[in-house]
Amino acid sequence: PPLRQRVVAAAVRGWLEKNRQDRQSSQSLPRATVHDSVAIISGTAVGGGFLALPSVSGPMGLLPCVVGLCAVWLFLTLAGLVYAEAAARTLELRGAGRRKDGEEGAVSVVSITRRFGRGLSALCGVLFAAQMYAVLTAQVVKFSAILQCTIGLPYVLGCVLPSALVGWFSFHADQRLVERANTLLTISLTGGFVALVAKTVAGLLQGECAQWGGLARRLAFRDWGPLLPTVQPASAWVVPVFLNMLSFGQGIPFVVERLGADRVKDARLAIIIGSAVPLLMSVLWAFTCIALRPSAAVVAAAGDPVLSMLRGPAAVAVPVGLLAVGALGTSLISSYLSLGQFAADAVRSVAGRRWTKQGQAASGVAAVALPAVLACSGPDLYLPLLAFSGAFPTTVLYCLVPALATALLRRA
Repeated sequence: PPLRQRVVAAAVRGWLEKNRQDRQSSQSLPRATVHDSVAIISGTAVGGGFLALPSVSGPMGLLPCVVGLCAVWLFLTLAGLVYAEAAARTLELRGAGRRKDGEEGAVSVVSITRRFGRGLSALCGVLFAAQMYAVLTAQVVKFSAILQCTIGLPYVLGCVLPSALVGWFSFHADQRLVERANTLLTISLTGGFVALVAKTVAGLLQGECAQWGGLARRLAFRDWGPLLPTVQPASAWVVPVFLNMLSFGQGIPFVVERLGADRVKDARLAIIIGSAVPLLMSVLWAFTCIALRPSAAVVAAAGDPVLSMLRGPAAVAVPVGLLAVGALGTSLISSYLSLGQFAADAVRSVAGRRWTKQGQAASGVAAVALPAVLACSGPDLYLPLLAFSGAFPTTVLYCLVPALATALLRRA
């Protein structure tokens, strides 16, 4: 009996140890799949900047637009592959899910650069804030212009009222309700886009959109000038707008963390596939807008093509409205939350123990109020703000800095 008791006790201890190891192993398994990561990457890129494409695709023509989009996509994808390696190496050094020297387990471009000095990390923080404020202000400008076009709401009131409502909902509503609202807005974006493309194709087949000869002339129109930085004074360089529109760098650290630092190949596969989705959507969106507009000259003279389509027949206005509401709504909610969290972390780092709930509320107010006030300057800010975001913060934060960080981490 004593021998049997020792054998049973050893077996029980072995079973308990194995069970503990199994639980730890199951907890350390990546929680995301490649399909989930593809959805995250593609969803990060498609947003309110998607509505800027008709304003630049019409005047330059379809072929230059597609070439510019593909070139920007290739650049961002290569930079994203490097960014994934930098995030994985940082996650390995820190220890996934652990806290070290007061740092969180999550990885961002700021936490990656923090290892190379406070100066570079502070610069990245300033660029991130500038990007978020520029993008948020651009979305508010576009939303107000659409409300003024569709329901006649005064422009300034359209900047302030929706910002206050969406901001309050983002910060104070239940998190599950916010997630459901974001899902509904994503469905609205996708449904409106699919319906618009289907309407365009059906119209072309039935001869309702335009004669095939006129469509061929519009598709053959080419102006390569906007792709070059030395453009004419009357035009603008479109590459920064494309950079902002196709950027997905914000989602790469989250994807790497969810997949695990040891699955860099899966993260890179998700980046390639996920980034190709907004590229394909952009090409279809550009073709649709050119097919629905009479000519490039008319597009330039009519102003914003999106507003022009919203004034058109219901078969076009309704899908465009659903697309616009979904794109702007998802961008506003995610941007408010990201900027509010960033502002709260910045104020907390300065205030230290003096940090209170009032300080957190003030951070949320700053995230909502400042873009609304800046947007009141006028509707012409939309494209310049997107171009600024793409030319400076996006390029530095998600293309240049990850490459530098990867090179330094490889040496380390």
